[in-house]
Amino acid sequence: MKQICYILLIILHCFFILEADIHISGKVVNRNNKPIADAVISLSGQKELSSITDESGNFLISSEAAITKFNKTRHTPPRVILTGSKLVISFFTEVKHGDISIYSINGRRILFQTFESQKSDKHILNLPLTSAGHYLLIMNFDQETYQNRFTYFADNCYLFSNLKTGPKAITPLAKKMESIDTLITFKSGYDTTKTPITSYNEENITIILDSINNNTKKGLTIYFVRHAETVANASGQQGGGGPAEDHDSLTELGQKQVSKLTEFLLEENIVPDLIAVSPTVRTQKTIEPFLEEMDLKGQIWVELNECCGDEPSGTPLPTQRPESRWKMPVTKISDNFIFATEEDEYYWWPSSYEEGLFMVMTARDRILDNFSQSGKSVMIIGHAVNGGILLGLLRGYDMLHNEPERPAYLMNSAVNLLTQDTLTGDFTLKQNIHTPPYK
Repeated sequence: MKQICYILLIILHCFFILEADIHISGKVVNRNNKPIADAVISLSGQKELSSITDESGNFLISSEAAITKFNKTRHTPPRVILTGSKLVISFFTEVKHGDISIYSINGRRILFQTFESQKSDKHILNLPLTSAGHYLLIMNFDQETYQNRFTYFADNCYLFSNLKTGPKAITPLAKKMESIDTLITFKSGYDTTKTPITSYNEENITIILDSINNNTKKGLTIYFVRHAETVANASGQQGGGGPAEDHDSLTELGQKQVSKLTEFLLEENIVPDLIAVSPTVRTQKTIEPFLEEMDLKGQIWVELNECCGDEPSGTPLPTQRPESRWKMPVTKISDNFIFATEEDEYYWWPSSYEEGLFMVMTARDRILDNFSQSGKSVMIIGHAVNGGILLGLLRGYDMLHNEPERPAYLMNSAVNLLTQDTLTGDFTLKQNIHTPPYK
């Protein structure tokens, strides 16, 4: 019955897409609410889907069945159905090369399979899942990447949901409406503005353009990198369990991820104004080769340490830093690292989810107080859970009530990019602008 319902939903969804029209209208004004004429507004920068404002600043972008045309430029994604402990992937075209990976929510890969010349219209996988939780499915077929999320919460009982397709898109889990596209507004003498939209049918959108000469806000660029794979990651040790050296030691794959990360940062000429590093050894090892190559210093911030594995206790958030349960000094692995302040010389150990969330909020405030709208760039080397919460806070999520859902999957040594809007101060997330090796 579940499969029948799922198939019906797919049919209805496809019908909607095929029949949908684009109808987006609104007005372009300046800061004094005066209309701006002759501004060019385009959907994703496409000339065929654009409009020019009239004397009253009004615009209209409309195209019948345009979404159908967009879909024809992409391969039809495979259909994925979960039945019992089996995952069935249905192909619509012949696949010459492919691989399939499944990751747990903490980024540990629990399945990897490759295949050549998949001529059958179906591929069946037996899932090796043993515990409840969220899982991420990544499928690479003939240089196309597809991603799906599913949740295992009872014996042989799965919930399944589609995610966005593409090499860099992973849909957030936290409850917030994501934009599906972007309006780009251009006029000479004004800053180009990007306006996210959540539907292809929107009316009365107001776009505010700032004069280039009057604009003093410059935005902020944040690169977030989770540490490379450790022995603890590879062996499934979670929540700090197991020997401490397993959490500090990188695997052979982890060493390869560090090398590829360093190459990427050098090739892309990414030189942040600040590199803030969690106090753990594994985060320091992840970025040290890049610091060495560029003759830079990484600042150790204790607020970036992993935390928040506990369930919410319902207690109010602290209003100030709690007293430390014990003073454990932070180890610098080399002179490539410095302590940002004297407080960063000792670990901050939260005793509850709320204290941990407050710790991450302190890191967020530390970033924004010093760098918001500065035009500078910051790189953060952190962890999965702590990092997911930090990315959520920066993007406006209420992480106190959305926990334990996280707004991002963070893979070992992957680079995630946050860019700040110069008008609103809001952050937009692009995940995996550098994808690390997984084998």
